[in-house]
Amino acid sequence: MARLRKAGLPVLPGQSHVLPVMAGDVHLRRRISEALLEPHGISVQPIDDPTVPRGGERLRITPSPLRTETHRRALVEALVEDRSRLGRGEVSLAARPRPHRDAQEVTDMLANVDALLLARWQFGFTVAFHIVFPAFSIGLASYLMVLEGLWLATGRQVFIDLFRYWIKIFAIGFAMGVVSGLVMSYQFGTNWSVYADKTGPVLGPLMAYEVLSAFFLEAGFLGVMLFGMTKVGPRLHFLATLMVAVGTFFSAFWILSVNSWMQTPQGYATNDAGQFVPADWWAIVFNPSFPYRLVHMVLAAYLTTALVVGAVGAWHLLRDRTNEGARTMFSMAMWMLAVVAPLQILAGDAHGLNTLEHQPTKVMAMEGHYRSHPDGAPLILFGLPDQEAGTVRYAVEVPKLSSLILKHGLDEPLKGLDSVPRENWPPVPVVFWSFRVMVGLGMLMLLLGCLSLLARYKGKLYQWAALHRFALAMGPAGFVAVVAGWITTEVGRQPFTVYGLLRTAESASPLHAPAVAASLTAFVLVYFAVFGMGTVYILHLMAKSPHRGERGIEPGAPIRTAGITPAPWSTATAPSTRPSEEPTMLANVDLSVVWALIIAFAVFAYIVMDGFDLGIGILFPAFRPGHERDTAMNSIAPVWDGNETWLVLGGGGLFAVFPLAYAVIMPALYAPIIAMLLGLIFRGVAFEFRWRDPGHRALWDVAFTGGSVVAALAQGITLGALLQGIKVEGRAYAGGWWDWLTPFSLLVGLGIVCGYALLGATWLVMRTEGSLQDRSRTFSLWLGAATVAVIAAVSAATPFLEGKYWERWFAMPNVLLTAQVPLLVAVASFLFFRLLRGGAERTPFLLALGLFLLSFVGLGISIFPDIVPGRITIWEAAAPHSSQVFLLVGASVLIPVILIYTAYSYWVFRGKVDAAGYH
Repeated sequence: MARLRKAGLPVLPGQSHVLPVMAGDVHLRRRISEALLEPHGISVQPIDDPTVPRGGERLRITPSPLRTETHRRALVEALVEDRSRLGRGEVSLAARPRPHRDAQEVTDMLANVDALLLARWQFGFTVAFHIVFPAFSIGLASYLMVLEGLWLATGRQVFIDLFRYWIKIFAIGFAMGVVSGLVMSYQFGTNWSVYADKTGPVLGPLMAYEVLSAFFLEAGFLGVMLFGMTKVGPRLHFLATLMVAVGTFFSAFWILSVNSWMQTPQGYATNDAGQFVPADWWAIVFNPSFPYRLVHMVLAAYLTTALVVGAVGAWHLLRDRTNEGARTMFSMAMWMLAVVAPLQILAGDAHGLNTLEHQPTKVMAMEGHYRSHPDGAPLILFGLPDQEAGTVRYAVEVPKLSSLILKHGLDEPLKGLDSVPRENWPPVPVVFWSFRVMVGLGMLMLLLGCLSLLARYKGKLYQWAALHRFALAMGPAGFVAVVAGWITTEVGRQPFTVYGLLRTAESASPLHAPAVAASLTAFVLVYFAVFGMGTVYILHLMAKSPHRGERGIEPGAPIRTAGITPAPWSTATAPSTRPSEEPTMLANVDLSVVWALIIAFAVFAYIVMDGFDLGIGILFPAFRPGHERDTAMNSIAPVWDGNETWLVLGGGGLFAVFPLAYAVIMPALYAPIIAMLLGLIFRGVAFEFRWRDPGHRALWDVAFTGGSVVAALAQGITLGALLQGIKVEGRAYAGGWWDWLTPFSLLVGLGIVCGYALLGATWLVMRTEGSLQDRSRTFSLWLGAATVAVIAAVSAATPFLEGKYWERWFAMPNVLLTAQVPLLVAVASFLFFRLLRGGAERTPFLLALGLFLLSFVGLGISIFPDIVPGRITIWEAAAPHSSQVFLLVGASVLIPVILIYTAYSYWVFRGKVDAAGYH
């Protein structure tokens, strides 16, 4: 009966359970009635409730006495198992023995299970790859800041030499972290749409703050950091390096706040739609585990970097003990290791005690404690956990030491997993061993730090070859420990995505297994190929000895720069305070409209800025190898990653303030969105790698072009599919998996490809000279004609997609206003061709942007106020008012600041460019 109570369902005769049924779940009541009412005498009655959204209802489920205990247990098992899918009407609430299922039902059930498992694999795989890059970037950005600061303070050449040595490695690692992070930001919607819908009002604003305060900060200043040594003064350049380092810390702050809330949620309430909504933002951001996890992760990043720097220094000391750069980097790394490793052990111990308080089940799995120990628990050093038998086989134990560590007393009792329902157990073997890998490597880090102190004391830090070999072997240990720690944290939280509140099985998108299997396969192949090559290039750079007069990023070798009606409050909220309903200064402002405009601005900013980047990639094969291709790439080198960041803000803003739309759109457009992400990965890393691997430059040029074409085409198909309509039932996508692929969506995709190529060509007309400028001018004429033709075709087809579109454009008196849009398109097109033929350089680019702006206005005329055209309005999809206010306060300050330093970055790198770049 405890399991049934935990599931939130009635257990006694006459005890009722009230179940909200959303619009679109009209078949749910019939299923409940057929499964329960007749076989077991359970009453299912609708309740009049004016707070239920339109089209929905509330049901009262009341069980009558059950005849036998066996029958009661059978019903309990069925209720608990089907509870997670009951609210969406996907399964019936049936007792054992179940009614007969036909073959198709069984196939569909198995397909759903497989899709969930594959979605978990995909998320785990991509996160495991991604996490190592931010960990390295956080520590290395701080190291670069220290090196440049020491150079300014002391004037010693060795510090600026090491800065130039490591900045090349930092640029590649940072780039791989950015493109893998882009995948993560969209994967919440594509694979975990229910999770996105339910947690969006709380977690969405936090993730948006990460983009606003960290992503843009890194993107805006990294261009100056990489390219600006000769463009700005040394102190201003140091400020850029400092801002990049601060940006990486801000990124860690917000992402760990998000993840920590998933581990130890507080400060929330719930509404009738099942969403978590903010009640106390301070409690949400600074949740119980956040301070411990932030310190633990930042120290792990510093240790990871120290081990890598120390390994590189040791490698070169083994070859030349007199190399000043190798001696300096090795000494600095060993100091960091000696100081931070003990601090990390203390931080880890405090984090473990916090976890014991708030997530005891995770600690039970980490310790391998299947049984409770009332008189003191042993520390299990090693063993083979047996999940089925509930024991650790061949255990090597230290009696009562676990109680001493966790409770600070030898005889203190510790509960085991036998005190937890088995369905709430995490996968113990995985957590048990990942925790030991992390701790074991931590002990080796401490040992290395202590040995370095001993060597320093004896004056043998640069002569002790055994120490150097040990440091070299420990080079990858930080990455392994970070991944092991992540596995411990995330797998230990299972079977929940939000600990104790939202199960993983309830969080996934309504995807079919073949779709997820295809995307997982693509990610595995691309990640191993692309990031494997990136690792090879980094190792190649590390193998080169640092020397006096070290050059930074080579001239002509640009590096990527980070350049439904809102549900009312439920009377039964979570164990947190109810959100305040007091009026605020913004209480009478329609924030949904404000945020729709902000997100529209972010999307258009992406089109304006990243459109010409993608366009240059699309046109790349038409340029001559060598001078022309190098010049084209150099024209966007300092700014293009910052441009791409607007795409993250658009998606992140949608998650933050319109979580329902995010949860519907992402799985509906799963295939084109995954294709876009893969294209952006290829495009980003190919931009880097073509300079690092001259022997395969032609291959990376193809990857650069292919990634640009695929990303642009996928964005256009996504827009076209959204415009033609998405099938929605309740709060989820209900269409087929190929609904996005239509002649209209392909037409829009073709238009975006042509339009981006036009922006790229006109950008090069403005920024280059000579043969490349002449070639780009010719391309602009042809692409301008193609773009105008596609705009006309799409404009002619759009009114026939929805009756509302036709009415917006052609009904009186609307037509008097809407007719101005095509008229302005015609005027802009005429001026474009006239000025382009007349030799103008800047105005053709601005007029090409004008064509996009007018198309954007036309899109708004067609769909506003819908955010899922014809299905969901911005007000129905909006997050609670408190979520919108919380994010708007920061955005109103940060977005103007972002625009200012983005404009400054463009100003610094203004003017014509050639194949030599900005050096």
